[in-house]
Amino acid sequence: KEAGVVPDIACGDFDSAGEDILSWIHAQKVRAIAYPQDKYETDLSLALNAACHEATRQALPLSLTLTCASGGRLDHELGVVGLLARLSAALWRVRIVEDTFEARILSADTYTAWRLSEKDRGKTLSVLPLQEETVITETGMKWNLASRTLPLLSDEGISNVVQTDAAQIHCEKGKVLVVLLAKES
Repeated sequence: KEAGVVPDIACGDFDSAGEDILSWIHAQKVRAIAYPQDKYETDLSLALNAACHEATRQALPLSLTLTCASGGRLDHELGVVGLLARLSAALWRVRIVEDTFEARILSADTYTAWRLSEKDRGKTLSVLPLQEETVITETGMKWNLASRTLPLLSDEGISNVVQTDAAQIHCEKGKVLVVLLAKES
């Protein structure tokens, strides 16, 4: 609402939406899908499922940018990463954009590479494998990796530094979370 964007669909349990937001959704004639507060899925999971359904229904590739996805809680952050990793086959591209970082999930099956730009030079970049025996290649980094096999949640890819204007991370096998910190190292 504050950004001036009217959503196509609003879904969730609406437990944190105030009466002003609910009235605005109704006034904008936004299709609302309400769920009970007692449920096994998070509101984000429900929203992603709705987005995947709409993309499939319209035969369109799905590209998403998520913000404020974790609520500042580690359990939510891990849940979001797990959810996105599971849905990566259905998603063409997903970005998580927060104040202090941008993250993407790369998968050998779908969205395989992230090419960085001149604005990223000097920033810290970390890769966290989300599957056993994930294979990645990093170029244009302080420490390049060539077809390196990494175990699940390995710390070997933590705190690298983007060195060139055309640095790239490529996932050859498995899935990997790539995190680019907003500030230079």
